[in-house]
Amino acid sequence: MREIFDKKLFSHSLRSAAKGTPWLAKQGVISGSSDGWVFSVDLQHERLFRFFAKPVAWDYMLWDILQIPENKKKPITFHYWGAFTCKTPAIHELVVNAEHFSADDLAQAFIYFADQGKNSHDWRSGLSFEQMLNLASATMLKEDYTITKAISLISNQQHRDAKTLCQHAISGKIQTRYVLSSFDKNEVPDDQGRRPSRSFFELAEIYLESK
Repeated sequence: MREIFDKKLFSHSLRSAAKGTPWLAKQGVISGSSDGWVFSVDLQHERLFRFFAKPVAWDYMLWDILQIPENKKKPITFHYWGAFTCKTPAIHELVVNAEHFSADDLAQAFIYFADQGKNSHDWRSGLSFEQMLNLASATMLKEDYTITKAISLISNQQHRDAKTLCQHAISGKIQTRYVLSSFDKNEVPDDQGRRPSRSFFELAEIYLESK
């Protein structure tokens, strides 16, 4: 039994445990993919395993709207660590006490939990954003997923609902705490070569007008 959780030691053990598995470890988080979905598992506050899943297409669409398609070349771990990604709630959680495990044992338990989450669903049949919310804990539901909701609506060809959501976010009818913005590369640069920066919701409106 260890008395103090060593984050660096756990990260090292996790990298070793992930070798030869479908999982890629980075800074104490593992990521993987299957059937067009990307999965990530992290350790929250040294006591909670969390399993995340989302369609890769959601981030791809986000990057198209933000006009940063080069992000599609990023490694699978970017879907968790990247600043410009769709936030989703954890759909599986497991309470643990990291201090009661050796780093190696905890890493093995982490991989096992990740495998269980990945094998718990037929990802070819998909999982809607609403289903994710239904599976999420009360803590996870406190986060702001407005951008992801808009991306989900666009992905499902619900363009009218997506446009209304974006308009409400722009006007302030709904409060958003997670806001992304990017330069509008379709605008002509000014005399100093600068283009205007627009929020995701503004760029999404422009994107939807072309549909």
